[in-house]
Parts: sequence; C-alpha cells; structure tokens
Amino acid sequence: PIKLLFTTWVITIMAVDITQAENPDFWLAYLTYQCWVITCTYFACSSVLSIYLAFKSRGEENGEKVLSVLKRWPGFFVKATWALFSIALPTEIVIFLLYW
Repeated sequence: PIKLLFTTWVITIMAVDITQAENPDFWLAYLTYQCWVITCTYFACSSVLSIYLAFKSRGEENGEKVLSVLKRWPGFFVKATWALFSIALPTEIVIFLLYW
C-alpha cells in the first residue's frame, strides 16, 4: 500500500507541475524533468510488480484478472524496473551535483 501511495504522489506532482508550467510544451526540455519522468516510470513499474507479487502470493483464485493480464509480462516489468532504476539513480545524483 505504501508503494502505491508514493507512486500516486510522484505522478500527481508531475502532472500538477506540467499543468502549472508556463510553457507545457517546453517542460521536457530540462534535464531535471527528463529524470523525473524516468523516476515516475520506475515507480509505476515497481508498483505493478508489487501488485503482481501480492496477488501471486495469495493464490491465483483471489486475483485471477490481475494475474491473467500480468502473467505474460513479469519478466518485462522486472527488466524494465531494474533498467529504469539503473538509469534514474545515477542521473539524479549527477543532476544533484550539477545544480547544487
């Protein structure tokens, strides 16, 4: 539940920031925002994996709909989550060092 809360919070912050930007078409031109999109995507993939594992550990009868959709994709989500984490963390550190 806490991971879903963080994911919702991060994506909401991004959506509000885009809608309140002076020029929303130019929003993605900044390195910080590009990394923010990668981080939000990482959070989303991580949340999907958490939901999948929660339903899988309870048994297939409790969450058959979710499992049927995700059964073909867990390998993809694991690889995507690790790749996004490997990109997001060093990029965020570099951005922090460059701008602060």
